Amino acid sequence: MKGHPRLRWLAVAMRAGVLSTVIVLSACQPEQTPASAARTAAAERTPAAPPVAQSTGVPSTLAPGRSSATAQAPARQTPTPEPAPASLTASPNPIPLGAGSMGTTKISWSTGQPVDGQVYVSENGEPEKLFSSGSNGSQDAPWIQPDHRYEFRLYARTTHDQVLAAVTVGNSSTGTLVKAPNPSPRIDLRAEPNPVPADDQELGTSTITWSTDTGGDLYVSEDGGPEQLFASGISGTAQAYWICRGSTYEFRLYSGSQRTDPLKTLTVTRAEDEPDHEPPPVVECNGTPGP
Repeated sequence: MKGHPRLRWLAVAMRAGVLSTVIVLSACQPEQTPASAARTAAAERTPAAPPVAQSTGVPSTLAPGRSSATAQAPARQTPTPEPAPASLTASPNPIPLGAGSMGTTKISWSTGQPVDGQVYVSENGEPEKLFSSGSNGSQDAPWIQPDHRYEFRLYARTTHDQVLAAVTVGNSSTGTLVKAPNPSPRIDLRAEPNPVPADDQELGTSTITWSTDTGGDLYVSEDGGPEQLFASGISGTAQAYWICRGSTYEFRLYSGSQRTDPLKTLTVTRAEDEPDHEPPPVVECNGTPGP
C-alpha cells in the first residue's frame, strides 16, 4: 500500500487482526460458538465438585454402610445333664426290736428323671401293694414286724413293668442286716377269665398277661400236644380266642430259647355247660391253637 507511512502500518495491523480472528475461530469446535468454547475451557480448569448423593427413600439406619462390627465367637452350648440314677433307701435298716414289737423305717425314693414312679411293697413274698407314688419323696412305714421281710420296689411311671430300684427291710431282735441290693426276678403269668365261660359261642376267649424282668417266650400246648409259640417279650397281653370245650391249654413261660425249665406255667380250660344248655355244633375246634 502506497501512501503515508501511518496508513501502511494501519493496513498491516488490520490484516493481522483478521488473521488472529481466523486463528481463534479455528480453535473452536464446529458445534460451539466462541462464547461456549470459552466456557468449556474455563470448566476444564476448574476442579469438579464431588457428586451429591441422591436420596433413595430408605432410612439412613437401614441403608448399607461401612461395617464396623467384629465377628462374634459362637455361643457355647451348655451340655445337657445326664439323668441321675434312681434310688430307693430305707432308714434305719435293719430295725433291732424286741419280740412282739413293731418298728418304723423311712422309705425315700427318687426316679432320677422328671417322670413319676410308684413304690410297691411285698411282705414275706406276698402280692405287692401300692405304698406311695411320685417322682421323689419320703414316707414312713410304721408297721415293720419282727422276723418279717419287706421288699420295696420302685417302678417307672404307672405301667408296673420296669423296676428302677429295690430294697429289702428286715426287723429282727438280733439286728441282723436284711438288705438286698438287687430285686429278685419278678415273674407273672395269668389268664382272665379262667375258666372261660360256656356261652353260646363255640370258641371262647381268655386274655393272657405275662411279665418277666429279662424277657421271655410264651408257649402253649393243647391237650398235651406239641408246644406252639404264643407271644414273646418282657411283658405284654394277648388274647387266646380259640378256647374249646373239653380241651386243656397249658401256657409255659420260658426265659430263653432252650425251653428246658419254664419260669411259670398256667392251665386254661373252658367251663362246663349247664345241664339244660345245648352247646353249639363243633365246627372250628380243630386242635390248632395260635396267637
